[in-house]
Amino acid sequence: MLNPRESVELTRLREEDKPELQQQFQEEVLDGRVLEGDFSEQLTKRAALFLRFTGADNEWRDGLRFLRRLTAAALFLAFLLGTLAAAQAFPPLQTQEPVNFFWLLAVLIGLNCLSLLLWLFLVPVPQLLPGSGHSGGTLATQLLQIFASRQWRVSQALADWLKLRGKGRAGTWRFSRLSHLLWLTYLLGGLFMILLMLFTRQFNFIWETTLLDEQTFNVLTNILNGLVAPIGLQGPDLEAIRQSQRGSPAELLASHRTAWAWLLIGTLIMAGLIPRLLLAIFSHYMIRRAESRAETDLADIYFVGLRQSLLPVSHRLGVRDADQHPPPALTARAATGASALPAGLEESDENTLLVGLELPFDDHWHPQQLSGRYLGNLSDRDSRQRILDEIRRHPQQALYVLTDVRRAADRGLGERLRELKQKSSGVFRLLLLIPPLADPEAESSDKRLADWYRLAYACGLEDTQILRTEFSAEDPSP
Repeated sequence: MLNPRESVELTRLREEDKPELQQQFQEEVLDGRVLEGDFSEQLTKRAALFLRFTGADNEWRDGLRFLRRLTAAALFLAFLLGTLAAAQAFPPLQTQEPVNFFWLLAVLIGLNCLSLLLWLFLVPVPQLLPGSGHSGGTLATQLLQIFASRQWRVSQALADWLKLRGKGRAGTWRFSRLSHLLWLTYLLGGLFMILLMLFTRQFNFIWETTLLDEQTFNVLTNILNGLVAPIGLQGPDLEAIRQSQRGSPAELLASHRTAWAWLLIGTLIMAGLIPRLLLAIFSHYMIRRAESRAETDLADIYFVGLRQSLLPVSHRLGVRDADQHPPPALTARAATGASALPAGLEESDENTLLVGLELPFDDHWHPQQLSGRYLGNLSDRDSRQRILDEIRRHPQQALYVLTDVRRAADRGLGERLRELKQKSSGVFRLLLLIPPLADPEAESSDKRLADWYRLAYACGLEDTQILRTEFSAEDPSP
């Protein structure tokens, strides 16, 4: 089932894919309804209502059911392939040829070991693994939709699943877990067929070579003996290895067949089954770990836009009369924040400190047009020192930091914002000045608004400390 974060993300995906759904949902479900709680809680409640309204929750369940069936079919197919591969590795039933032990072992677990080494190589480079890139996600989507092409609901749910659970670190580990489970069932099928063959038929095992010497096979066999020893199995000794070379009498080969058979079974378990089982468990743990650390990016432009509809609290910064000598005026029309200001500060007053953070307005802009005491525009070393000294003298007074969202939210601005917050022990607010829609830079400012929210969160600000207001530069009449 969907967890709260996934419900919110699925709602975002559906609304961005079909904007008309958002308008319809707003008119038919949310009209006049008040959602209780903070912004995160309201998002979760809104997502539950949206998914129920659009039927996306039922589509998700149908998609998961289809995906489970598809996974079960793939695991069953892997088991069958393992049994067939093991059966083909042995000599035909009508022949009495001895089995080349090392060739049989290479056929059974050689490709598995290569796949395992490749996976271990790619783990430090996650962008090369499935689920970490857009191309991999698109290919997986196309493959899954081949099976679900006749059912639009299932196809849509699978596309949503890949976007929610098939990407990022959790998605990478999810595909890794599936890969390990497929190999595990393949090896289980091979082990099943080997046991069936060894229980019902009689095989002699040999080794042979053209270029290698006997000492090489002694070393390889001793390594395998050490590998299977922890589970209580014992393979052939040096004398048995020497007597198992091709060309040895059948009576000698028969006396060592049991030791070679147990070595084959033990190697398949220790070098194939157990590593895949442990890695599948480890991948499952890493999925849970990645999911527990995943957070919704509330600074995304989608969530920034939802704040105004879910938390429509307006705040005016008390615009005063224009000066006798008219400068370009900053007209604050609707400062909208994540929540209401504390009681007693619904309007800024004479005790409010106002600081501009590298505002682009010219030097003739008069800050007296805003209620409160303007300390200046923090744009260089001198202004920084003067403003910080003034805040130190009045640390308990409310501090409003004004900045233009058209300005790039870089690391330098973040350091200055963090410094201002640390020096102020009273009410602290970041006021994001947004140009009106008619402004030619409005579109670019919308994109940078999400960056400003990310910067504010990184500086330790909460939703209640971030306000937004639309402004315009006008020439008031004298």
